[in-house]
Amino acid sequence: MYEGKIYIAPNYTLSHCKDVFFNLSASSTPEKWAEALDIFQDRMNARFFNGIEILSQYGEGEHWEHNLSFSIIALNCLLIETLQQFYDGLESTPPGQNGRAFSKFFRLSKHFDFSPDIASVFYKNVRNGILHQSETKGHIALSFSVFAPMVEITNGWVVFNVKRVSDALVNEFMDYIQRLRDPNEKELRSNFVTKMRSIVNKADDQDISTNRNRL
Repeated sequence: MYEGKIYIAPNYTLSHCKDVFFNLSASSTPEKWAEALDIFQDRMNARFFNGIEILSQYGEGEHWEHNLSFSIIALNCLLIETLQQFYDGLESTPPGQNGRAFSKFFRLSKHFDFSPDIASVFYKNVRNGILHQSETKGHIALSFSVFAPMVEITNGWVVFNVKRVSDALVNEFMDYIQRLRDPNEKELRSNFVTKMRSIVNKADDQDISTNRNRL
């Protein structure tokens, strides 16, 4: 909330987004979809990509010794789960289904070449470790290199290259945007609309509650 208004994205108010997303369908005009995707990109940049870029830039050059891979991978994990919710048209990941959501994301993404075992290790030891213990679990290491592969196993350790993961997620997101511009992607579009409407509805409920408390 800023100056008494709720924003769905930094440059878009709740009232504006209600008008956009409750009048959006899979068959809406390219102009309506362009506006919807501008809002979506503004939201995702503010919540994920801008922060990842700032942290990544700080961890390079003269500040290379300040390894911010942990903070970046935490944002990566949030982003993966968020994107899968959009893909499936879910308000939230169903209880007990987080592991399946991550497995599905890695299996279907062309930007991640994770075997099922590596995908499971990432979910259990990186995502769950960060969420529940604020640290990775098991023999997991994080690197940040333009030269190393996305994942490698060495001396009993599984090393995830956070830069490679971040770059893959940028490409994943841009592919998603392009697919949403395609009117033939009806299911993907419908799921996107469902997810965005759930976000707007939740914000609207908060707005109503806030205004009621002011009376």
